[in-house]
Amino acid sequence: MRPKRGTSQHLLLLDTLTRSRISAGLTQAELAKALGTPQSYVSKYELGVRRLDVIEFIAICRALSLDPAGVVEHLAEASKLPRMFQGAKPSKSARRGPRRKRT
Repeated sequence: MRPKRGTSQHLLLLDTLTRSRISAGLTQAELAKALGTPQSYVSKYELGVRRLDVIEFIAICRALSLDPAGVVEHLAEASKLPRMFQGAKPSKSARRGPRRKRT
């Protein structure tokens, strides 16, 4: 079993999802069954061995009867963003929009 690793924000996400599962009265195996995944999937993301993408995060929140946006808001409030992200402006390419195909 590897120790949890990652940023404090990532660890807070893992803790939030783990506590939510426990307070919902679900085992890892029961949550995994609801998600259609093996129990090891839940174990690995709870331990920080595996990272979640946004689609997986939404599925887990729904299986736990959580509002994904509410969880994100909680994380944003509980963990202040690093200075480098505060007041950041989008890059020039992001402001221009998607590239168009040349014909």
